[in-house]
Amino acid sequence: MHPIWEGATGWIGTRRESHKSLHLAEHPYVSLAYIADLVNPVYVDCRVEWMDDLAEKQHVWELFKNTPEPVGYDPTSMFKTVENFGLMKLTPWRIDLYGFPRQFPVWRRVD
Repeated sequence: MHPIWEGATGWIGTRRESHKSLHLAEHPYVSLAYIADLVNPVYVDCRVEWMDDLAEKQHVWELFKNTPEPVGYDPTSMFKTVENFGLMKLTPWRIDLYGFPRQFPVWRRVD
């Protein structure tokens, strides 16, 4: 998975017909781990929604395309057209900034 963040919203471009689509229909939550620094990982727990609105998909398509690598990429190489672009919206509900030797606070969404 290759998310891109736009403020507090994460986006993942993927195939809508994939195995993960069946899983997310029953369990619409994912956990992400950012572990570039092994002693200071970041864990993000999110609710996932499929976004099928063509204007939203076009917006995120352009976001991926116009963001420099390694975060951005040209989605045309994988999806050919925006209509084939499966778009998952990530809404975090918990972020854990783990630090060694000390633990940082855990952020939780308040609705």
